[in-house]
Amino acid sequence: MTPEKTLMTEQRVTEQRVTEQREQVPVSRARIDVSAVANAAMTGTRPDANTVFECSGVDVYYSDFRALGDVTLDVAEHEVTALIGPSGCGKTTFLRCFNLMNDLIECARVEGTVNYHGVD
Repeated sequence: MTPEKTLMTEQRVTEQRVTEQREQVPVSRARIDVSAVANAAMTGTRPDANTVFECSGVDVYYSDFRALGDVTLDVAEHEVTALIGPSGCGKTTFLRCFNLMNDLIECARVEGTVNYHGVD
């Protein structure tokens, strides 16, 4: 058998094994409470989660330039929170509000509230 035919035969056998394995895996039908998911998406937290960061009406200015406008977000304990957006949209500027790094920039000022475990 030529090397090409051997390779094709091995590929077919591998594909057949994968198909057989997929057929053996049981599919579970999990029920999701859509209202709870929608509420969590709108508020940013689960109803039973402890809030680590509470951000309300956060505006960040560099001199007269408004880099962030009216950001409100709760970050829950033991959950992964991702800030996703295009380059230059303010993700890093917002993160700097959590660890007070904007205080190191002379022309920067933060308005609104950023609470960590309830402390401003």
